[in-house]
Amino acid sequence: MRLTWLGKKVLRLEVGLEHFLIAKTKQNFTEVDIGRNENVRQLAFDEVPEAPFKPFDGQEPAQKPKRMIDEDGDHDNDLFLQGENFLLIDRVGTERLIVAIDGLDTGILPAEWVTDAIVIIAADERDELIKSFKEIKAKKSIVIKPRHYLLAIPAPDEELFERFVCAVGDSPAQILEPGYAVEL
Repeated sequence: MRLTWLGKKVLRLEVGLEHFLIAKTKQNFTEVDIGRNENVRQLAFDEVPEAPFKPFDGQEPAQKPKRMIDEDGDHDNDLFLQGENFLLIDRVGTERLIVAIDGLDTGILPAEWVTDAIVIIAADERDELIKSFKEIKAKKSIVIKPRHYLLAIPAPDEELFERFVCAVGDSPAQILEPGYAVEL
């Protein structure tokens, strides 16, 4: 899995052979250089979800096998959900991925989704970042904790960075730089 923050509120995500451009609004795609875009699906939170994504209806999905060896061969267990300001990608044999852009509403994510997830938070403003982070952190406990945090924010200040590092505890954390890909 490869993730690149392109700047503003746009992320490029490569999961296997599937490539996604993810943005807050359709207009955000015009604000950055998205590079090559053939065979890339553009997902904007202000648009109706397109396959393989389904709209989040508030219902928790059924548990699925964590390992491919435990699966019955049916890839219909892969889950792609789009909610207001977030995406969830949960595929058999890979880490669960939560992408939040510009603030998560309180109580929107079930705690089970956060367990062992890679959490990506993108925000232009400090308040939106803190709002998303508090929602994720509210789910965290001794047994429920994200596997990795990635932050896509413009010019983090020292105080914000220190608060972030203290808050994540023993989960690895990283601040993304525009244009640089991260392999997960």
